[in-house]
Amino acid sequence: MRVRVAVAKRGPTSKIQQLAEDLSKLPKNKQRLIVQMLEGFLHAS
Repeated sequence: MRVRVAVAKRGPTSKIQQLAEDLSKLPKNKQRLIVQMLEGFLHAS
């Protein structure tokens, strides 16, 4: 039996990944507000 192991990407993290990490540190009510704004923006384009 062979097991595959995921290898982490090398190099700097992307801007969106950095923002997601920062977002996860905010209080839940602020997270919800920002997610709603992003969803509205993405659905409008």
